[in-house]
Amino acid sequence: MGWKINKETSELEPWYPVDRIPNCPRGIFAHFLEVHWKAFAVHVTAYFILILLITPALFAAPTVGGSIMTNEQERDLIIKTIIGEGSSEGLPGMIAIAETIRNRSAMRGLTPMEVVAQPKQYSFWNNPKSAQKWLDKNGTGEAYQAASNAYEIAFNDNSQMTSGATHYYNPKRVKKTPSFAKTYEKKGKIGNHEFFYGK
Repeated sequence: MGWKINKETSELEPWYPVDRIPNCPRGIFAHFLEVHWKAFAVHVTAYFILILLITPALFAAPTVGGSIMTNEQERDLIIKTIIGEGSSEGLPGMIAIAETIRNRSAMRGLTPMEVVAQPKQYSFWNNPKSAQKWLDKNGTGEAYQAASNAYEIAFNDNSQMTSGATHYYNPKRVKKTPSFAKTYEKKGKIGNHEFFYGK
């Protein structure tokens, strides 16, 4: 490669001796650069800037309530939800609850953490202070391990105990049947919970 002065613009431009190797692929590429090097440089620069802008968003930690959550914190929040919603339902019941979080996440295009954090979705969190106080007493040790196992089975093993259910409720604990139970497709009953699918 060499350099030459553009007679029209008086600017210094790269020059490739393509005439010496006209039938060589390298010569073809050199000719392309000689003719289009400015446009090529602009495109490369634009793609590089785009990558710099997108990369932080791809690896940004999720947030809830303005607080940054790591992946481990997100997993912990989901496990605590499983405990609060289904610690008395045994492992099958907790797996089923975890599946609704997973299924609702896929249906709504949200992260599992965002699903759990939505207002009035998982009733255990309707009063966060009371929920945390209860977890401090009941959400450790064997209970936490059981819920962690349920999380792994639902999210990593992709269990299908609820046939895609997104909602559930315990008829024994509610005074009024929730509206979704009247319109959504019933998928079955596991433990004390009845499961439904709907948007």
